[in-house]
Amino acid sequence: MADLAGKTRNNCAVSEAIVACFLVVAIKITFFILDPQPQFFLGDSGSYINTALKGGAPNDRSFVYGYLIRYLTQYGHSLTPLVFTQILASMGVAMLVYYTARRFFGVTTPLAIAAACWCALDPMQLFYERSVMTEAYSTLILAICLVLAFDYAATPRLFKVMLLALCCTSLISLRMTYLPATLVIGLLPSLYLLLSQTFKRRENAEENSISSKTHWRWNKTLFYRYLVHFAVAVICLCAFHMAYKLINGRVLYREPAYLHTDGLFMIAGLAPLITPADAPDPRFANVIENIDQANLRNWTARDWNRFCPGGLVAKLNEAVPDARECNDLAKKTAINTMLRAPLTVACFGISVYLDYFNNSKLNKCILSGQGAEADLPESALEWLRNYYTLAVPADWGKQPTATKQYQMSLKYWNYVLVLGPIISIIVFFAARRRNPAALLIIMLSSAAMMPGLCLFSVPVLRYFHCFGFVIPILFAVVLDQAWVFWRKRRKRAV
Repeated sequence: MADLAGKTRNNCAVSEAIVACFLVVAIKITFFILDPQPQFFLGDSGSYINTALKGGAPNDRSFVYGYLIRYLTQYGHSLTPLVFTQILASMGVAMLVYYTARRFFGVTTPLAIAAACWCALDPMQLFYERSVMTEAYSTLILAICLVLAFDYAATPRLFKVMLLALCCTSLISLRMTYLPATLVIGLLPSLYLLLSQTFKRRENAEENSISSKTHWRWNKTLFYRYLVHFAVAVICLCAFHMAYKLINGRVLYREPAYLHTDGLFMIAGLAPLITPADAPDPRFANVIENIDQANLRNWTARDWNRFCPGGLVAKLNEAVPDARECNDLAKKTAINTMLRAPLTVACFGISVYLDYFNNSKLNKCILSGQGAEADLPESALEWLRNYYTLAVPADWGKQPTATKQYQMSLKYWNYVLVLGPIISIIVFFAARRRNPAALLIIMLSSAAMMPGLCLFSVPVLRYFHCFGFVIPILFAVVLDQAWVFWRKRRKRAV
């Protein structure tokens, strides 16, 4: 009878997963029929296509995505295979939402299926499936990293630590923004077990005594076991990251590094706060003192200071022509600014985060993410027409498509995604008994992404693309918890 009951439960679980998969596939196919055309985002897409066609790597972003485009499009000279595989990646994200909700949080099947379908219907997910951008692939790898971390916390095995470190490194090879989050995801599970499983509180009521004593019990065996796991996690992450930096440097014929312009990004992001005293070199101090202070202190002009002629970065490159030296000095200047006024920097980051909720700028942010603010450059149009046989006009980004209109019609959903880190904190304290390790990983990894997104860039909604995976899970957990609480209260009333 027990075997029969187990088989019945397994058959039901498989049937439920098939239903979820069918609905997700149906949603994706429907939108693919409505909007099969690839989309482009000005400089970013052009950089990736340049890598795909000419090789090499950009010095200001992760480089693996460009090679993925090359291998997917080199035979058919069409971007359709890229769009199709990105849709498959997005399907994978939605199914991982279902799997995570059921496997790690015990959410009821209807809620888990609803969460997977909402992930599949997420406007930002649907748009970036069609974009020559890393969002679809990187969100899938991030989801895999989180699932591996949850699985390790549930059933610790040493090989899972190594696999998790490899996946985390794969993620930064697609998108460097996730670097702080991958460190949390890669190290936190083993550290959590080291602290929670080896030091446990135990209450012993002594015989013939009214009072009870509470003390901590140290499990020496588990301590050394998880200490080894944590050490392996640190070693693997360091080794894989070092390998990635070596490969990145070799591809660019430069020194090993995550990025070769990270310091310039940092100093442009903190431009409104830097002073000549922060510069470790008189050449930098001279530029900061003599540049147009109105543009330097205008926090909305940080992208202009980074990319445009006449901006801060262009002036610094003129003052220090050696690229490596200039980037190193810029990084030191930015770090000095953060050390000199940490509270001011923190308040600056909070003010930028709050600007995401500026309703008057929401439409502009969405249009900017869709590449609708400017025409495609002629060089990109030439690549698209000659190599990919796409007869797209220069104003292609401005033309409405089904997914663009859908994204604009549900524009306020972006606020929910932007609230992702705060929602993760609330859910952790409201439903932590469900799976404290998993919710802690979600909360801290979400928080780890925030400084980079708010300090070094103007508000860009696509940076919160990954919360399309996390938010449906958190909502499903909260709703399921509320349902359980209501049922208990109803039983008590009866």
